[in-house]
Amino acid sequence: MTHLLYYDRVLRMVSLRLDKKTEQALKRVAKSKGISQSEYLRSIIDKGLKAEVEKQTPWSLGQEIIGKYGSGRGDLAGNRKSLLKEKLRAKQSSH
Repeated sequence: MTHLLYYDRVLRMVSLRLDKKTEQALKRVAKSKGISQSEYLRSIIDKGLKAEVEKQTPWSLGQEIIGKYGSGRGDLAGNRKSLLKEKLRAKQSSH
């Protein structure tokens, strides 16, 4: 495997197979930007990997409120069905 120094990073050589249409598009876009095909591919890969890392998960979206308001009961997960039945029966009997 070949290694290159690129902006204080050691780069490793990776092989990539492209169909002819994709290869032509890559050449055209890289040339229009005035950069090498490798540099263009590195930038696209870096952007894609950064976006993957920064994706928000359901946990990260609700982290501030999940578990914020506790019931004080430690049996909710285990007894959820019977507790729900109790609540529904109480609601029905009050009508």
